[in-house]
Amino acid sequence: MRILTIGLGVLVVAVLSLEVISAGGSTPMETTLYGVLQFIFSIAFGWLLSKRSSEASFREEQRRFATSAYRRIKEIEASCTRLKDDLYRGVKNAKSSGASRDLEISLVRAEEVLETTESSKLDWADIIGDEISKIEEVEKLRKERLKLTGRKSDSFKNNDVESDQQKLASLEEKLESIKSSLPDQLKLLLEQEDSEETPVSEAISELEKYGFIELDGFGDTDMPLDRDPGDLKPQEKLKIKLMDLGDRTATLIASDLEGRTVGSFTNKYSGNYSEFTMAVCSAMESSTFDGVVMDVDEELINGMRRYFIVHAYPNEKAKDA
Repeated sequence: MRILTIGLGVLVVAVLSLEVISAGGSTPMETTLYGVLQFIFSIAFGWLLSKRSSEASFREEQRRFATSAYRRIKEIEASCTRLKDDLYRGVKNAKSSGASRDLEISLVRAEEVLETTESSKLDWADIIGDEISKIEEVEKLRKERLKLTGRKSDSFKNNDVESDQQKLASLEEKLESIKSSLPDQLKLLLEQEDSEETPVSEAISELEKYGFIELDGFGDTDMPLDRDPGDLKPQEKLKIKLMDLGDRTATLIASDLEGRTVGSFTNKYSGNYSEFTMAVCSAMESSTFDGVVMDVDEELINGMRRYFIVHAYPNEKAKDA
């Protein structure tokens, strides 16, 4: 289409040039012929320009519509992700098999909606593929940023604070560069996501407000624990550490002062379990911190799980609790 438009433009110029060159020596027939050719080529050239303009306008309108649709898909995806995390925690903490089964069905439905959002995003890849790639790159950089902020305490131990600060600054620079190249609608979407509370901000906010983080502990009969959590007493001191236990990897595990493991903790924040553990450790500025038992359930749930409540404090502050 572009070559044809240029070709017709050249022909129009050529006809005009010939008419100018032969002016005064042309017969009435040649003059009429030049006029007819000029008229035909001008109409064709104008039609092609109009068509190209209409196509460009259509593509621009299509991109605006695709961007708007993609933004709504991302909003639905974010809502469904939060719903799925809430349902997952509900399944884990359900106090009856009937309630657990109903929540599991709802969890499956939420996962199906999330799968639909993934396929819906692909529908627009042909139109705004570059923008979608940039959004995915932003999400990847955010995860890297979360890992860096989550290992804050280990950085202090390994004297890597300056190195991590440089990496964070570089990540922030990349994020801002990508955001500035996106359409306004997607830029606003990313800003809205950044303004929402993250697990880390939730944990830090709770610690600053109350001076501790309340954790919901539990012990299952099939967990390889050294001590039954039912033997815990209110105000008993515990040590909480990020460690592996059985088939549970990198999870928060509570132990008594003699080093006997007594249980783990359920996720209480908006992200997944890995983000929850990272958030708590980041707020405590350590992967090992203190806890005080506040309450212990007298009965087992479904014959296999016992819950207990712990107030977690930064190291040494539990003494004053």
